[in-house]
Amino acid sequence: MSSKKRRALLICHSRTGNSLRLCEKTAEILREGGVEAKIIRIRPAFGIPYPGWLFLSLFPTMKFPIKQIGEDMRGFDLALLFLPKWTMANPVVNKFISRATFKFPPTGVIVSYGGWRGESFLHSVKASLWMRGIKVLGGILVKRSEKDQEEGKIREFLGSVLPDAFPKRP
Repeated sequence: MSSKKRRALLICHSRTGNSLRLCEKTAEILREGGVEAKIIRIRPAFGIPYPGWLFLSLFPTMKFPIKQIGEDMRGFDLALLFLPKWTMANPVVNKFISRATFKFPPTGVIVSYGGWRGESFLHSVKASLWMRGIKVLGGILVKRSEKDQEEGKIREFLGSVLPDAFPKRP
């Protein structure tokens, strides 16, 4: 590993706690690997009942107001975006991405999902980031019902985006 300490910004939107749990687990793994990890949360400007979120998520380009995030994205080697897959979109994350600029560090995407159309959802999030001029390092899907495989998937993904900090295990 290089002598300069790597810095990762973990950006998380979580309604039920699944994506936040993945984010916190990833921060723990990064720190074990000598990478500084900072978590920031994406939060809606106000809450609505769960059926309202599901309804809004039926519209792929829907954006929902979010609270201001004051974090400066400069100085980080990597950003990881954690979000749940809802029906067709995540309106809170759509709003966050619409504010994103090329000042973002290279970014990976980690989506928690229940098992329906995950690949196309992940592809659309990565495409949205790319269209904003953000270098996308890749992404993974983590199925909520496969908790026993989460850590392995996270470690493998981190090895692909930070190979000097997470070399492949034999």
